[in-house]
Amino acid sequence: MHNVFYRVGMFERFDEFFDRVFDVFADPSVWKLYPEVLPTLKELRSRGLELGIVSNFDSRLFNVLRGLGIAEYIDTVTISSLAHAAKPSPKIFELALEKHAVEAADALHVGDSITDDVEGARKAGIRALLLARQGKQPPPGIAAIRALDEVLPLIASY
Repeated sequence: MHNVFYRVGMFERFDEFFDRVFDVFADPSVWKLYPEVLPTLKELRSRGLELGIVSNFDSRLFNVLRGLGIAEYIDTVTISSLAHAAKPSPKIFELALEKHAVEAADALHVGDSITDDVEGARKAGIRALLLARQGKQPPPGIAAIRALDEVLPLIASY
């Protein structure tokens, strides 16, 4: 974070500011799920699918997932700070595949970043769907959904 603010200019009491922001991001009450997320996770789980998260977040994510009530639907969490690799590196995706003991061809990654999620997953040989909320138009050649529940009818074709 120092690198970001160094470019725009540091300010007094930066460390206090940083500590406060760091703590806020760890607080589940500041995060909100989209309405379809929990029902979609429940449905995917009821179909017997294993679910994992691949994230460039850090270990604060575990508490956030518990606080949002979705940790019980997630089988694995692969975070960059523990994986020593960050999206879009194929390494973080390969580590997630190992946790599930699944081949890349049998996995599907859904994420909201063309570079980190779609291109990263593809580099690891994983099929990818872009979650393009709020009317964002995906470029040609990128399969996209507008809400997470749109993955449900597509699962059989993947």
